[in-house]
Amino acid sequence: MSATRPYPLPAAGIDSLSNETALLKGAVREAVNVDIGRAGRFSRRVGQTLRLSGSDYHSIWGAQQRGTMLVAKGNQLLRLNDDLSTTPLAALNSADPLSYTEYNGNVYWTSKSTIGWLPADAAAARPVGVPVPELIPSLSAASGALLPGKYAVILTYLDDRREEGGATPVQIIDLPQGGGITLNGLPVRPGWAFRIYITDPDGSKFHRGEEVPAVFPNYTVTQTAQGGDCDTQFLNPMPPGEFIAWLAGRLYTAKLGTLYFSEAMRPHLNNPAHGFIQFSGYISFVEAVTDGLYIGDSRGVWFLSGTDPTKFEMKLVSPHRAVRRSGVKVGPGHFPDKKVPSPNPVVVWLSTSGYVVGMDGGATVELQPERVKVPAGLVGRTAFLFRKGMKQVVTPVNSTSTVAFGTAVDSAIT
Repeated sequence: MSATRPYPLPAAGIDSLSNETALLKGAVREAVNVDIGRAGRFSRRVGQTLRLSGSDYHSIWGAQQRGTMLVAKGNQLLRLNDDLSTTPLAALNSADPLSYTEYNGNVYWTSKSTIGWLPADAAAARPVGVPVPELIPSLSAASGALLPGKYAVILTYLDDRREEGGATPVQIIDLPQGGGITLNGLPVRPGWAFRIYITDPDGSKFHRGEEVPAVFPNYTVTQTAQGGDCDTQFLNPMPPGEFIAWLAGRLYTAKLGTLYFSEAMRPHLNNPAHGFIQFSGYISFVEAVTDGLYIGDSRGVWFLSGTDPTKFEMKLVSPHRAVRRSGVKVGPGHFPDKKVPSPNPVVVWLSTSGYVVGMDGGATVELQPERVKVPAGLVGRTAFLFRKGMKQVVTPVNSTSTVAFGTAVDSAIT
C-alpha cells in the first residue's frame, strides 16, 4: 500500500467547526498520524524510536545559539549529548516543569522553585542571583584613622564572576573618639569577596570602601571610604517562576499572576518593591519579540509594548485563552511572508481557536480562524520541527482524548 494518497489539493488542514457543505476544498475533520507535504498531499507520519528510557524525563529544550540540548530527569538538569548520553548540569529544587530562554549563548531556566543559567563562556551551570550575605556582622570599635561620629555600614557579596548582590541591613556604630570599625562574624565563602560600604561620620550616603576576600570571619575598617555609591542596596536575587523570557537587557520570570523583571543589564537582580507587574489572572506563557512581550492569562493574550517595563503599554491582542505552556519563539523566515509578514522572530502559541502567531508591535495572525476549537484547561509544549523537508508546529497536550495539535507550516499556511 502506498504511504501517500491523493486528496483534493491543496490540503487545507483540519476544520472541525464548519458545516459539511461549507468545508474548504482539501479540508478534513481529523488528520491523525499523517503529515501534509509541500504539494498538499497527506503522507503517513514517520514512526518513533525510543532512544532514552526513563519515566521521569521532562522539559527537553534546544538552545539554538549554543547548539545544546537540555533535559531534566526528576530534579536533575542534564545536557543531552550528540550520542544521547547525558551530562549532569545542575541540581533542581523539585521535578517541576522548566521554562528556558537564551541570549547571546547564555541559557537561563526556571521552575516554580529554581532559577539558574549556563553562561556562554562556561561549561558549568550556576544559580541566577548573588545572595545577600547570610550573616549580618556585629560592629565593634577598634583602632584606626576614622574621624569621630556615627557611621552606618552595609555589606555586599561579590561572586567569582564579579557580580554584586544586594546589601545587608544597615548597621550603625558610634565612634565618639574616632578609630576603626571591626566587622565580627562575617560569613566565609572562598572565591568570593565582600564590598564594604560606609558613610562619612554622621552622614547618610554610602560610599564603597574596601573589597575583602570572603575568607576572614572578622575584618577591621580603618580608613574613610572614597568609592562610589551602593547601587544594589534593597535589591534581591531574581525570583524563580514558571516562565522565563529575555527582552532588551532584562530577564523576566512569571509565577501565578505576577510578572517579575530584573534590573537593566543585571539579570541576576530584582527590586522586590517595584520590579513586578501584577495580572488579574494566572499567567499561562511569556515570550518576547524584539519590541515587547506576549503574555497569556485567563482573559486571553496580552502584548506589553516597549522595552522598559516601567513604561509598558498593555493591550489585549487575542480574546482566546492560550493553552498553558504552549508559547514558543520561532526564528525569522519560517512562515510565508504573505501570511506572517515579519523579518524578525515571532511567537507562536496554541489557543482555544487554534494556532496564533504574534509579531512585533502586537500584530497577530490566526492560522486556523473559525476552523478548530481546542478544549480549555489544557497544558502543552510547542515545538517547531523540521521533518522530511517540512516545517511543522506541534503541541503535545495533556489530554486523554487528544494527544497533540499541529500544523504543517509549508502546506497548511498559504
